[in-house]
Amino acid sequence: MAHRVELGVRSRLPRPAPIRGVVEHQRGAATSEAGWLGGGLLGLLRGTGLLLVRQSRGRAWMPVCLWMGLIWFMSSLSNPLGREPRGALAYFGNLAHPFEYGVLTLLLLPTAQRFQGWIRFDRESLGGRIALILTYAGIDEFHQSFVLGRHSSPLDWLADATGMYCTLKIAAYISDADATSAGVGKRCLYGVFMCCIAASFTFLEV
Repeated sequence: MAHRVELGVRSRLPRPAPIRGVVEHQRGAATSEAGWLGGGLLGLLRGTGLLLVRQSRGRAWMPVCLWMGLIWFMSSLSNPLGREPRGALAYFGNLAHPFEYGVLTLLLLPTAQRFQGWIRFDRESLGGRIALILTYAGIDEFHQSFVLGRHSSPLDWLADATGMYCTLKIAAYISDADATSAGVGKRCLYGVFMCCIAASFTFLEV
């Protein structure tokens, strides 16, 4: 509501009636956004992306730092699962590598430069963040070499990088105006397959 202040006296002015064209434009924008979101898995992921980019780029670093701290803490534990993992439990424990760094990649995306309210997927915007993820993964692996009961392996680092790569591929695809839910589903399945393969490699001795 508009106000006018004269000589310390505040007088309220009536709010002007909304211009019909502006209202129609706002409705059209909302309809356009709903149409862009789409339905199914594509709409779900795009909606999640919109929620993430609602925060400022500076504030988006807060969950990134918290997640990096959680990764470091888990790497500091001799037995994160409470006991020596064997068999299927050990395999699912190795799946934590691509999962942890896939989530880290997702949280880092809102810190990148944006265009028209969405993340810019180019080398200038994401190159530094990719380097940060890979460097942090390497440092974390080196850190584990000093933890009793843990070991450092380049294959673990490869699993971390796989989680990052698959997340970036899916995020870039849903940014394409021609993306479909079927296409997202195929890429998600491909990402899960790649992460499972990477987790299997971590059992090898290097």
